[in-house]
Amino acid sequence: MSPKRYETLALYDVRVEAPVSAVSVSVSSVSSSSQSCNFTVICQTEELYNISSSFTCDRNTCEELRPQHSGHAPSGPSSLNVSLSDRSIICNHSNHVSWKNDTENIPQVCFNRDTASEQQGAVLSVCMLKTVLYTVGLLLMLSAVITVHVLDHTNRHH
Repeated sequence: MSPKRYETLALYDVRVEAPVSAVSVSVSSVSSSSQSCNFTVICQTEELYNISSSFTCDRNTCEELRPQHSGHAPSGPSSLNVSLSDRSIICNHSNHVSWKNDTENIPQVCFNRDTASEQQGAVLSVCMLKTVLYTVGLLLMLSAVITVHVLDHTNRHH
């Protein structure tokens, strides 16, 4: 009997990947005017990998100011990126078997801040008006009580 010979018919490279962890997008360094807004977003995974990108927007368009990947990005089969889509910033963490993302709405980041401060100013104005009116009312009542007291005291001595 002759020894059996084995022949390699195929060679496979098998890799096992775990699903990626959750990701979050946060906004920092917002500076805005009535016409434009500049801000930086930080995209971070649960493993504390993070990248940041800066954007400038007007009421119609947005563009990236500085290239992303300033930060500590994952190495290996997973990727972490920040992108613009319509009026949103999307942070995406993915590999060959899964992906997770988080989204931030640009109008809420930029232009609702102006509206919020205007509303706060309006509320402050209403509060200030009420305070002034109550103070004036109290001063008038106090003046009336003092006047009645003085007149009553004057009439008793005459």
